[in-house]
Amino acid sequence: MPDSLKNSSTDWQQGSTWRVMLRTALFASLLTSLTAAHGQLAPAPFLLGGEHQLSSDLDGGGSFSRSSVRTRLSAPLFLGEDTIIGVSGSYRFDSFEFDDRTTEPWGDIHRARIGLIAKQDLANDWTWLALSYVGTNAESGADWGESLRYGGLGAAWYRYSDNLSIGLGAGFSTQLEDDLSVFPILVLDWQITDTLTLSTIPPEGFNLGPGATLRWDLRDDLSLSLVYLYQRDQQRLDEDSLAAANGVGETRQSRVALAATYRFSENFSLTGHLGMTIGGELELQNESGDTLTEEDYDSSLVFGLEGSLRF
Repeated sequence: MPDSLKNSSTDWQQGSTWRVMLRTALFASLLTSLTAAHGQLAPAPFLLGGEHQLSSDLDGGGSFSRSSVRTRLSAPLFLGEDTIIGVSGSYRFDSFEFDDRTTEPWGDIHRARIGLIAKQDLANDWTWLALSYVGTNAESGADWGESLRYGGLGAAWYRYSDNLSIGLGAGFSTQLEDDLSVFPILVLDWQITDTLTLSTIPPEGFNLGPGATLRWDLRDDLSLSLVYLYQRDQQRLDEDSLAAANGVGETRQSRVALAATYRFSENFSLTGHLGMTIGGELELQNESGDTLTEEDYDSSLVFGLEGSLRF
């Protein structure tokens, strides 16, 4: 977009509709990711990884890059023959570096979340899953109480065969300075051949977001994946921020990437990925939720590595 400041009410209404659609897809991916992880709740997987996005030029002038580190630990609270109840906690640190900008929109971001998950296999090949969570997305110096977000969802899916599962559900999520988001959910996992699988479950090393993954299992210990992913992040800004005190920052981007996962043993694996960001946007809002600036940024390379340890 040529201008960093959006004044058109028509553009803003269209953008709002698009953001609602993206929230829906975001939590659909969240559900399918947790669905895939339900079998890992019993051994309590520990994940640790990092990612770097190379410098990208902003339409409004200047450029930025981002480095991230994240960890996650899941543990079972109850294990039954057909029922699993577990808790999962995660933390992600994002460090943004802006160059040639009079005022930096934001800097270091802390993202923490804890969730309770329940899943049960029913008769006749049906399964249901429910999730509730609370989390915070805050820049260093922000009011953490103003950074809290809550959400929940539920879904059920049917196993048509050993190769195909499809289901539906619904969920809700609070937003920073925005209305409650209520959305439908689609669950899909399709094993096309013995070695090729299409699903919305991303490999380890990717943040949650709507997308699709085509995975090729070369061997029992090695797989390659072609991944499309959309990522949207909000954060409460520093109370003393010069850009927007106690405001809200938001980043949005699509990504296409190649990922490789190698399993050294049943308990340890590594996943590396290399990709390109597409259609990236930065948005800055004041503490009332009014958009101050919204600008595009150019495509850039992004790469990362994550290890998974199961006890």
